[in-house]
Amino acid sequence: MPLKQKQKRKVLLVGIYLPGIYPAARDDVVSRLLATSFLKAAADADPEIAAHDEVEILDITTTSSCEEITAAILARSPDILAYSVYMWNYDQVSSSLQAVKAVRPEIKSILGGPLVTYTPEEVMADNPQADIIVCGNGGEIRFRELLKSDFSRQSLNKIARISFRDESGEPVHTMGTVSENVLQIPSIYETGTLNLDDGRKHTVFVETFRGCPFSCGYCIWGPEGASIHKFDLDQLCRDIDVIYNNPNVEAVIFTDACLFYTKKRAHVICERIAQASRRIPTVFTLDVHVLDEAMCESLGKVHLYHNQWHFGIQTTNPAALDILQRPGGGHPEKYLHKIELLREHVPNAEISFDLIYGLPGDNFAGFRESVDFTLALQPAKIHFSPLLLLPGTRFFIDRDSLGFEYGDKPPYMVRANETFTAEEILEAVDLVLWVMAVLYFPAIRDAIYNLSEHAGVRPIDLIDEWVEILSAKINPVAKINHDFTIEANNVARRAVMNTLTKPENSVKCHDSMLELLIKHDAESLTPHIRLGIEYYKNVGDDTMAVSDEEEFADISQLVDQGIFNITDVENLKYVKTAWVSSGA
Repeated sequence: MPLKQKQKRKVLLVGIYLPGIYPAARDDVVSRLLATSFLKAAADADPEIAAHDEVEILDITTTSSCEEITAAILARSPDILAYSVYMWNYDQVSSSLQAVKAVRPEIKSILGGPLVTYTPEEVMADNPQADIIVCGNGGEIRFRELLKSDFSRQSLNKIARISFRDESGEPVHTMGTVSENVLQIPSIYETGTLNLDDGRKHTVFVETFRGCPFSCGYCIWGPEGASIHKFDLDQLCRDIDVIYNNPNVEAVIFTDACLFYTKKRAHVICERIAQASRRIPTVFTLDVHVLDEAMCESLGKVHLYHNQWHFGIQTTNPAALDILQRPGGGHPEKYLHKIELLREHVPNAEISFDLIYGLPGDNFAGFRESVDFTLALQPAKIHFSPLLLLPGTRFFIDRDSLGFEYGDKPPYMVRANETFTAEEILEAVDLVLWVMAVLYFPAIRDAIYNLSEHAGVRPIDLIDEWVEILSAKINPVAKINHDFTIEANNVARRAVMNTLTKPENSVKCHDSMLELLIKHDAESLTPHIRLGIEYYKNVGDDTMAVSDEEEFADISQLVDQGIFNITDVENLKYVKTAWVSSGA
């Protein structure tokens, strides 16, 4: 009688991801984390591991309840449970791990990822159910070493840069160095690790290199040697062929600090994307300082998501830039020249920028100047972020000397620092909400830009005037109860925009802009604002009910039905708010 084959050990990699980002509000599209796929591909490629371990990935959303995540994990009966931990899924990781261990205490648990890698002692203290933490880069190497070990303390002591518990439960931190080698990671597509034909729609992440040549104080990309580790270009091109020819891919996100930090490779990658059969919306993080004509030409071949060209400014305050040590910062003329170059080569580019409030060396006055400078570049959007003290960054390491006040739990949101007071942070939050409101109404946004040129008044001052007029009619910002969490931050933004985009309040927003234009003798700039008033009045008085919006997905039908008497349908599209949760 043949010997019964020994059952393989079950290893479960849990990737808790943010849904509905790209494409916006599409929660049905799966956004699998790259980390879990890389870990599985690396483990499966090792014959010794493949002989005794079955590695599975669980993709689940941050919107899932702890009970749902726990049930999904327990249903797979893992012997080893590993999480990739980020600032936006830490709470779900912590709560579900506790619940799983309450039922299956014998499971070996492993945590890795940027949020836990630099603070293992604190994480282990907060999460007594965590058995092992993998620290630093090269996680695939240590994951394979862990799976080859017997998890005894003697074997764990031989693995570099991990943390585990001794017999008394106290954390032990191993020393040593780990050399990052991304060339050893097999293609997650050629190995079948990530199956795009699994009956679901996918947002796909692509990483062409790890690290960053710079070491900005707030950023975790470049702290370990400020070097770049490149994936094999031929493998990347083959992966691009798979991704961009698959009908189930809805969006592609490149996770590099900036693809064009490796310019020659970037041009090859863009050309390969352009040769694919499908034009899939694609997102890149870009650095305006490396922008040139060749970059415009290469990216012009790619179907950018909403034609978005997104750049980080973060701040224009010289004192903050000095502490930040952001290369190329502090020279506004460079931004002006580069954006002029972009608009010359890509006239319809939707340009957006990042700004951060709460930076050391900055204050409310400095932040306001940064906002005004950025508005003067006439972006379609500005993405505002509170400063987070990410473990491993220079700001986190120097948090005491920089006088930071911050939340005591991840993601360590800054409440104040020695130059940016707590009261000023709240002022900055209010300013962010109002500027965001302007930018989500395209007609109002562009009226501010055009009026600034017409009247010679700074955009930020015009927004102040608009807010003063509007606040006499409605002021949702005044009702916000500020709290220093990412969720509270998002709730505040949704609350303000969901209020202002109600038809009757959208009329007030446009009415207030009309008053401002008339005040500055700018009647020539009023046509789109007047059309916005007419549009939202029609929505509000049931000439066109909000519930009928799906019927009029093609907005030209509103003209065909006689609801609007205009010849240029694009003008009607233009006055609609860009806020996706709006009913208008």
